[in-house]
Amino acid sequence: MKEDTKILSQILFNKLKIDLDKTPVEHLSNYIAIEYFLTIEDEPPSDVTNLEKVNRYLQSFDHLCEVKDWEKANKILLTNLNNTNGESNENLANLLHVWDYHSELVKIYSKLCDNLNKLNKHTEATCWQNLARGYRFLDQYSDAEVFYKKAQSLFDDLGEKKKIGWIFHDLGLMDADRNKDQDAYENYKKALNIFKKNHDFKGIALVLNDIARVKVNQRKYSKAIQIYRQIIDSYLPKVKDEESRAWIFHNFSRSLTNRGEYREAYKYNAQSLKLFRQIDHRTGIGWSLYNFSLLALCLKKNKSAYVFANNGLTLFRELKNQTGIASLLHVLGVIAFSQDRSKTFDFYKEKILIWHHLGNLPGIAQALEGFARLSLEREPLCAIRLFSAAQAIRRNTKFALPFSDIDEYKLSVNTARKNLDATTFKSAWTSGMQMSPKEAIREALSIKSK
Repeated sequence: MKEDTKILSQILFNKLKIDLDKTPVEHLSNYIAIEYFLTIEDEPPSDVTNLEKVNRYLQSFDHLCEVKDWEKANKILLTNLNNTNGESNENLANLLHVWDYHSELVKIYSKLCDNLNKLNKHTEATCWQNLARGYRFLDQYSDAEVFYKKAQSLFDDLGEKKKIGWIFHDLGLMDADRNKDQDAYENYKKALNIFKKNHDFKGIALVLNDIARVKVNQRKYSKAIQIYRQIIDSYLPKVKDEESRAWIFHNFSRSLTNRGEYREAYKYNAQSLKLFRQIDHRTGIGWSLYNFSLLALCLKKNKSAYVFANNGLTLFRELKNQTGIASLLHVLGVIAFSQDRSKTFDFYKEKILIWHHLGNLPGIAQALEGFARLSLEREPLCAIRLFSAAQAIRRNTKFALPFSDIDEYKLSVNTARKNLDATTFKSAWTSGMQMSPKEAIREALSIKSK
């Protein structure tokens, strides 16, 4: 977004066609305030937050809502804030999403959605879709699903198939967030079919990207990389949207890391980080730092891994991104393992409690494997039960062990197997397979006191 928002806001005020001479007296103070925010208020300092930089628009939106001028309020959200050529992906609503102000996005669209009878059907559908997107990023999936369905029904009535494709895509992402890979895959296929029929290359590229992520979860790395190369060769040259390109490069880098192709993984992750920084996409920056921390771990460069992980963790804590926090706590726990077992325990404890709260079973499995390593020397039977409980979760969810963890996992389990007789090992393993995730978490958290 350009720093000089004042010129753009003056142009917007002219487009709103507000005539103070014809404004009812009871509404006059609101429209005078809008004129002030859009034409008179000074440019904000360059060092303020992005939210403060667009304050003039948010204030104007609120005043328009107060006088129930819903059409003009909606125009505020859709105005391009980067040039004067009309609407684009850099409108206020989309920028709030990119900047991770999802709570603000929900507040804004909740006001509009309460008064949708004053707007046309297309605008109504778009409002429900944006409200749903806000709730999705706040991990409030039930609300998001309800609003996506409302939007889908309206877009269906209007015959807007491409819009329905994006809703199927988002529903797939929600399924993936909840570890429902098969449901996600079905929604992705519906979206892909629509996008192909409509020659929507951005849609095709992003859906294929998410299908490839499903393949990565299944450890089908060769298939995932094949899909990514198809995206980059056939579709990405036609996609100009920086956010979309950044996520594709990011996820391709993850796949390459899992295959041990570190040099190429580094190249694509560097490209994703550059793009995320250009658009100030803080969540994307955090995940790029996570990728770099994994790459550094794989290359045995723990000091670099720590810097990347610590910086990413700080950012995710600011964003209150629980998935990101838990993922980077894992990296920090691995780094601390050889030096400070107590600190490793603290990292793993926070991580497993987050995954439990989110209901993320693959995350719980990975955390249990970490605790198992911690208990291997002093409590080998406990370690075997935790390794086994984790495998049971992976089997039930069909989430394979990450590539970066395989060698350490095999070494740890084989060490326990060598130090125990076959009957004892089998008994402990069987016991772990029968534990519920909650029981396994309770045992893992008791390690420190033993």
